[in-house]
Amino acid sequence: MIETINVNIDDEGNLYSNESILKGILHHSKFDGGYDPINGFTDYAIGRGSRRDIIKKLGFSDYPTEAECLSKMKSFKLNAYPNFTFTLHKDLESEVKQIYTELKELGVELNEYQGHYCFRAIKNPTKIGCKTLSMHSFGCAIDLNYNLNQFVAGGRPLASGDNTIKGIVRTLDSPIVKIFAKYGWGWGGRYGDYMHFSKANGG
Repeated sequence: MIETINVNIDDEGNLYSNESILKGILHHSKFDGGYDPINGFTDYAIGRGSRRDIIKKLGFSDYPTEAECLSKMKSFKLNAYPNFTFTLHKDLESEVKQIYTELKELGVELNEYQGHYCFRAIKNPTKIGCKTLSMHSFGCAIDLNYNLNQFVAGGRPLASGDNTIKGIVRTLDSPIVKIFAKYGWGWGGRYGDYMHFSKANGG
């Protein structure tokens, strides 16, 4: 059993345990939606606004298949954390390595698993049945230390609780958030997904 890390939230949020995160967000079933050229738009959407802009800038078509997404991925080692291999969009390798070099300079500890590429729909306890592809599908999202940074339904950045060395992120003032932001990565903590960073303002 994975120990739950409690966080302080008000009555607008509900705490989800690490176990539920593992089952419901990270260790998900593969999403098989796609675009049927005969029947048109079928199972998923690529999202709107800044999400769509990022997806297009990374060279994806309007209805990317799993095969198309996978073709743009690259697996690489992190120089700063040589025990870790990431699979992300090939165009992001250099900046991700730089981000993690700066995290290492801060002394940030990484846990065994860091979420990266996975072709799937958005899956979290507040969006059951969502048909929008996760930014993880496009290799431009990372989940940092999932067993310490929870998903809190209805959550938002907290006033305290950061621990930079342990890699715990709870506030917009976190040096970790600021390093990602310097390279154009937003933080999911603005809506309660404290582990999540992506090229689309955290979405």
